[in-house]
Amino acid sequence: MSSLLSARILIGVALVIIALAAGCTKAWDDRDPRPPKLSLPEFSNGGMLKKVALSLFDNRTQLRFEEVEQAFLLPLVNSVKDGCRDLALQTPYEPGFPEALIDATLVPERRALDNMAISEIGRALGLGAVITGRLGNISGFEREKGFWLFKSSQHYQRIMIQVDMYAAETGAKLLSDAYSREIEISDTEFQALANGTVENSPVVMEALQDLSEEIADDICEILDDTRWIGFVTRVVDGTVTLSSGADVGLKPGTKLELYNSDRIFKNPRGRRFFVPGTKTGEIEIIAVNPNNARAT
Repeated sequence: MSSLLSARILIGVALVIIALAAGCTKAWDDRDPRPPKLSLPEFSNGGMLKKVALSLFDNRTQLRFEEVEQAFLLPLVNSVKDGCRDLALQTPYEPGFPEALIDATLVPERRALDNMAISEIGRALGLGAVITGRLGNISGFEREKGFWLFKSSQHYQRIMIQVDMYAAETGAKLLSDAYSREIEISDTEFQALANGTVENSPVVMEALQDLSEEIADDICEILDDTRWIGFVTRVVDGTVTLSSGADVGLKPGTKLELYNSDRIFKNPRGRRFFVPGTKTGEIEIIAVNPNNARAT
């Protein structure tokens, strides 16, 4: 599809050209499931905000969704908003969050997420990245503690959270990691856990909130190092429509460079990814709406 072009800010174009001429591209190892990325010098976002969506996390714990929401999801949203630079964060707690994105990031157990569907929805919405994940079943185990003659058995419960952040440009994962906490529990709590019950204790809620802050730190560290990117959704008679607008700081006169982004790579496991392409041209914004813009 020729209309699938990624738009980058024109500021720093000379640096991009220099980097390409100097051969600063990574070699592509076929065993690596990620498409190749250009290694570019850092340059300013030019006042642009990177638009990112944080979708709902799949709750597979024994806790009610409302408990997970209050202890983990809402603190995660607030920590990402407070900790990331130049970010416009979209969440399900705001009006107009697309149901299609929620559907794409919540799938039945034992099925993998469709990274291409997430990428295509993200491009249509002008997103640079989509964050999602799941809270795994809270499990219990026993471990000895203490030394020599003073050893005793102690029960624990483990909280596991998987976090995945997809780049809309490629469909590859910018982040894929599992986070965990282990909490000492009493014999009574361990028996309740064995029976499928997890008490809504302050310790569990505090552990979930601590995890939200740790995850937000990692998300922001990655996003702070990424460039602004937008996407072309339509080309008619030389006029280009972008899925980004005033919400990310576009204004008439903003100059962008275009890169082809429609080639698809399939890795040995059958996973598909968009491959960042070469520069195809430059455009200038002529009209801006809240969520889209036109350029020539």
